[in-house]
Amino acid sequence: DLRVIGRTSSFKFKNKNEDLRDIGRQLGAGYVLEGSVRKYDDKVRVRAQLIDTTTGVHIWSENFERKVTDMFSLQESIARAVVSALEIEFMGETHAASQSSFNPEAYELYLKGLRSSRIPGVENTQQAVEYLEQSVALDPTLAQAWVRLASIYSRHTAFWSISPEDSIERVNDALDRALTLDPESADAHATLGFSRMTFQLDWQGAEAAYQEALDIDPNHAEALRALGLLAGARGRIDEALTLTRRSRQLDPLNISAIHNEAFLNFLGRDFEKAEAGFREALEFTGEPYTGGNMMLSLTLVAAGRPEDALEAAENEPAEPTRLGALSLAYHALGEQELADEAFTTFRERYGRRAAVPVAGNYAQRGDFDAAIEWFERAYEQRDAQLLWTLTHPINDVIRDDPRFDAFVDKLKLRETSNLDSVELN
Repeated sequence: DLRVIGRTSSFKFKNKNEDLRDIGRQLGAGYVLEGSVRKYDDKVRVRAQLIDTTTGVHIWSENFERKVTDMFSLQESIARAVVSALEIEFMGETHAASQSSFNPEAYELYLKGLRSSRIPGVENTQQAVEYLEQSVALDPTLAQAWVRLASIYSRHTAFWSISPEDSIERVNDALDRALTLDPESADAHATLGFSRMTFQLDWQGAEAAYQEALDIDPNHAEALRALGLLAGARGRIDEALTLTRRSRQLDPLNISAIHNEAFLNFLGRDFEKAEAGFREALEFTGEPYTGGNMMLSLTLVAAGRPEDALEAAENEPAEPTRLGALSLAYHALGEQELADEAFTTFRERYGRRAAVPVAGNYAQRGDFDAAIEWFERAYEQRDAQLLWTLTHPINDVIRDDPRFDAFVDKLKLRETSNLDSVELN
């Protein structure tokens, strides 16, 4: 029954002098663990204190000191001390603590990779890849670094930075290493589910991997978020929103969770809620993130507000997602010359990486023959965006075409869920 708020949400308060009671309210947390870490020579000193966010009272504090090479042992000692202070039985063992060796430099690079990957974006993603590749080069036994590396390789594909063909081998290699090192890693199984969902188009296999992650860790926010997306892609919008809201309870300030809930409302044709959600996500980051303004623009096009859609598209930071959004916004405005210019540039530069958006653009222009051709090309390329073929509003104009119906059948997106019961209260 002990829920620990996700690290991404907690990172929002790093180095900020906010009232801990306010932090507790924002996170939905009854307690906050804070402290300081000092490194000197070959040792680390940690001061930790546990605060009741309702009263602001410090209920426990302690100092810890270990050699840098004993970092996992230090983490477990702090966790056990906190649980003891809360008078809760400590259930289960930490896998990382059993690792026989520890490379401090590799672990620090892993932490930098986590930090760089916090806000979606091409530059952030590339920096995270560099840190994580350096980390596993120094310590090939660091399982969590391999997991995060597989996840970041997948994100590169989602941003159309590299093609699925170039990414899938890297993802599979990183996952194989992670699961060999730690077969009981919930993070690894969740990432495996994402790989099956996006690269292999194996929806049932993806659900099974996510379920395995939840069997290991019932409060795994990332697995719940991904299951929400998969349910939404298969037309189960209410189930999808329930799963996503549960993930937000566990990780309330995670940008992906905020964005995903907005996206699911978009798939459910509730464009007013979708717009509010995407604007919330953009305000939360304090800066444009890759895909945020693009999705806001698509939502506004669908809501019949092309002028606002164009403004959002112009604010999209990454070129591929910006060009895709601009082509649709200009088309909705009737500015066909500008729409064709943006679309042609997008198709020529990014068609190999993003065949599905090209197909959607053709569908919006009424060229269904070209749209079907590009959908088939996307299938050959294993384009991750095929996940949204059944439910994406951009495809509404082509749904009556029997060729599109047959293509959806080939994807097997209409099959019902095989997911076991998930606790959602």
